Amino acid sequence: MKTVSVPLFIALTAVMLLFACEFKEKGKRNPIEVKLAPPVVPQPKVRYYSGTFGKNNIYLYLKEMQGGVSGGYYFVADSIERKITGNLSKEGATIYETDDRGGKIAMLKGSMNAQGEITGILAKMDGTESVQVVLQEMKDSTLYQPKRK
Repeated sequence: MKTVSVPLFIALTAVMLLFACEFKEKGKRNPIEVKLAPPVVPQPKVRYYSGTFGKNNIYLYLKEMQGGVSGGYYFVADSIERKITGNLSKEGATIYETDDRGGKIAMLKGSMNAQGEITGILAKMDGTESVQVVLQEMKDSTLYQPKRK
């Protein structure tokens, strides 16, 4: 009797496994649904500054994104916004004023201290003029109100 029950048990187990398995057509794959999280896009850090270029009072803003900066500034006397771009880090700042075509007009070379103050020299690219720059970070972004070009 033992010889009959072992082969019968194996046969029944094989039949149950066949019915429990899912059959696929040859060459077809079962789709696997993978849900990916949306990519994390870093948000730019925006800082606002007030200060002086030589004897002229200015307001400036910078959008920092992965080591680079872009933004604008204006003189209080005329309120016309000028575009800027460059790099800003704890080791130093190199920021360019650019024209509408991206050409460099002037360069600010300086440093930023632990309080966020930027100091340096702004020089025109043609070498005709250079002035001392001192900028303090502002907490009130509503003070930045240029006339747009």
